[in-house]
Amino acid sequence: MDPLVPTILIPASAAVGVLFAIILWQRVSKIQMTGGSVFRSGDRAYLLEEEQRGDDERTTLTV
Repeated sequence: MDPLVPTILIPASAAVGVLFAIILWQRVSKIQMTGGSVFRSGDRAYLLEEEQRGDDERTTLTV
């Protein structure tokens, strides 16, 4: 392989990665966040229920 290929390919790949990160950053920065509590009382109870139930359910692989 010609030594010129990695010399060009590595910086080009880095530039593409930086450009991609900037585009994603701009898209994510446009997302509007609403104020309020993270967990409503009903949601919190549901999540706690799911967490406790997850410990009881064990799956085993039988071959």
